[in-house]
Amino acid sequence: MVINRRQFIAMSLVSGIIEPQAANSQSTSSDFISCLKGTDGFAAARLDHQGAIKHLFPLPARGHDIALSPQKNKAVIFSRRPGRIAILLDLTENRIVAKISSHENRHFYGHGFFSPDGNLLYAAENNFEFEQGCIGIYDAQQNYRRIGEYDCHGIGPHETVLLADKNTIACAIGGIATHPEYPRQKLNIANMAPSLNYLDRDTGSLIEKVPVPANMHKLSLRHIVEGPDKTVWFCGQYEGPASDKVSIVGYHISGQPLNFVELPKALIARTKQYAGSIAINSDLTQVGVTFPRGNILALFSTESKQLTKIVHSQDVCGIAGVGHKFFASNGKGEFFDLEGVTSKNHGVLWDNHLQVISN
Repeated sequence: MVINRRQFIAMSLVSGIIEPQAANSQSTSSDFISCLKGTDGFAAARLDHQGAIKHLFPLPARGHDIALSPQKNKAVIFSRRPGRIAILLDLTENRIVAKISSHENRHFYGHGFFSPDGNLLYAAENNFEFEQGCIGIYDAQQNYRRIGEYDCHGIGPHETVLLADKNTIACAIGGIATHPEYPRQKLNIANMAPSLNYLDRDTGSLIEKVPVPANMHKLSLRHIVEGPDKTVWFCGQYEGPASDKVSIVGYHISGQPLNFVELPKALIARTKQYAGSIAINSDLTQVGVTFPRGNILALFSTESKQLTKIVHSQDVCGIAGVGHKFFASNGKGEFFDLEGVTSKNHGVLWDNHLQVISN
């Protein structure tokens, strides 16, 4: 029997024959930063290109993602939703500088970004009093005082990114209402309305709102990354029954509806329809998506929009692109490139996201 590429990938996913090989001797000089849970509690860590921890920053609560300043000399660690604090790091002196608190009746969603000049910090937030998503704006020149907010035009904004034009904010609207008094509870699954929204950074006005198809309205959009030619890639977490077998990875081109990547049924089943993180390599040729509940990482071609590679790693979630390569981390304390395990930190559980500090 002749087996084509798609059949081979699907069969390999089930049998587990696509595995990381011996570690690649070629490396990068980049440093990385990620949140973690260790024997002494929650922290963030700066690690080198081989996964060795260089500096540890204790956190008062579980962290989620990291916003890096354009100069790469500051980082803000956002607490996991519905957390209400963020920690500012000085990456030049490797020390904690300040704690940033969310506004009254707001909580963070774990993601944010800096303005191109580094003077403003934008944070995905929830106005839980009125169940409205917003982007809080903080002035870095005034000790990160909150100076305003933009309406996200949807409930549950998760990852927000500033696109390459330096003026358009892309916002993954998860559609799920949350409240600090009910941690981790999802309060509106039956009528959630996720979308991919674009805002003007200067004015906060809505440029484009792209809803998830009505028959997939339980697909919570969570993480996004910009690809070539202004394409925005996304991944999500499906809150409907597993029997629906929906694709949770796709891309968007301005003026079009959301496009979903065709995935083998075996892959959809293995992922449990839950994606953890997304990244793109530096040459914009491949997008990597992690599926921690399925213990796999998948690569997609930005040109063909097709699945190209699957790597198995238990509880893999953090991913970052450097040059042609990807680096990833998992809940077993492993940090690796896609050719093999680079290091393992015993007693460390790497959290959801991995950010590269320098290329």
